[in-house]
Amino acid sequence: EADAANRAKSDFLANMSHEIRTPMNVIVGAASILKRGMLSPDKQAKALDAMFESANSLMSLITDLLDFSKIEARVLNLDIREFDARALVGEVANALELQATAKGLSIQQQNRCACVNDRLFLGDRERIKQIVMNLVANAVKFTEAGTVTLAVDCEPTDQDDVEELRFYISDTGIGIPLDKLGAIFGKFEQADTSITRRFGGTGLGLAIAKSLTEAMGGAISAESEVGIGSTFVVRLPLRRTARAPDDVATQSAKPALKRAHILLVEDNPGNVLVATHFLDEFGYGFDVAGDGLEALEFVKAGRTYDAILMDIQMPRMDGRQATVAIRAFEAVTGAPRTPIIAVTAHALMHDRRACLDAGMDDYIAKPIDTALLQEILKGLIGEAVQTAGTAQPV
Repeated sequence: EADAANRAKSDFLANMSHEIRTPMNVIVGAASILKRGMLSPDKQAKALDAMFESANSLMSLITDLLDFSKIEARVLNLDIREFDARALVGEVANALELQATAKGLSIQQQNRCACVNDRLFLGDRERIKQIVMNLVANAVKFTEAGTVTLAVDCEPTDQDDVEELRFYISDTGIGIPLDKLGAIFGKFEQADTSITRRFGGTGLGLAIAKSLTEAMGGAISAESEVGIGSTFVVRLPLRRTARAPDDVATQSAKPALKRAHILLVEDNPGNVLVATHFLDEFGYGFDVAGDGLEALEFVKAGRTYDAILMDIQMPRMDGRQATVAIRAFEAVTGAPRTPIIAVTAHALMHDRRACLDAGMDDYIAKPIDTALLQEILKGLIGEAVQTAGTAQPV
């Protein structure tokens, strides 16, 4: 068993090198080609698509490695909040729809229980979404024809306010041999090394999904038949809340703003270029501060903002220090509380907690997911209506 474990680790390290170097080769190679120019618009678009896809692959790999290290070190923290299970299912299906469609597959959503419609659950929404996303992505990866089904239901437990929320992920893919089924949730494992060569992957995904599920007091199981397909079931005992999903939607609705004005606090010129492009695209006006101290000076000078996007690691004054100082200034002067969102490369859960403890309202990790950023901004300040003209950074 020790020899088998060592072989699995060696295979994992060799595969990890491959999984890192392959997308890096695409990114560096495509960037080099684009820099030289002389490409038709169509080929430029294809090169950019390849870079984007490879960058996302690297981000997924980094996320897996960070999660695995936290699980191994037993420092995994859960962020318990209300969430809508029905909306979560829709988000996962929508996120993977293009990937499925490209293979000629469809993703079917099923709500098997009315109870999912009329209540919210308390749990770590992002971790639960991560588990379900991992399983659905695997189903799409290993299915060449047919359908992937994502279903949800719930059932009462012997505790009055706790229900078992269940997610079912079924596919018509290659299936898993019975003698391999017990090993698929192990660290560094895939059912067959030929699968790694054919489909790629780190062998960590299912181990992480299992560990996350168990950290929430739940269980994950699988049934499969070679050539027929597989079904994974995630069971999570979660407390329900008195509020229904529609109550939250009504409560979070905010009046529209003619043009929201954002303060971006960022010291890296490349990040400023990217972030201001997206803010401009969203229809927001913006100012730019080069560090936390300059941001504080802007606020003290009487400039008002609908939200502040705050980097963390900056010279002179970091993002958390700036947030504490801004909150203190607001308290002393009676100025309105400005929503502050951390936008940072510090992506661990304790980093998020430190930002919220400093007085920030939300958190988004780099590289920026533009859809998530827009969703957070809209949730905090309302729908911004684009008007003529574009504000320029100062």
